[in-house]
Amino acid sequence: MATEHDELFVVFLRSAPNFDQAPELLERPLATCYSYSEARRIQRLLQATPHDCIIRFTGQSGGGD
Repeated sequence: MATEHDELFVVFLRSAPNFDQAPELLERPLATCYSYSEARRIQRLLQATPHDCIIRFTGQSGGGD
């Protein structure tokens, strides 16, 4: 089973802060990145816009003993 792209970082763009709705309803996926640094670069490019930029890790977390 190939797992080289199972762990990704998805950059979401959130429109307006509306506290009556769940955040997931206000967000739309903007980019899928293979590294956190790539996702952060996109987030920094969007700092001057009126939108919030959220990075979410999509993959297995943990790995403890």
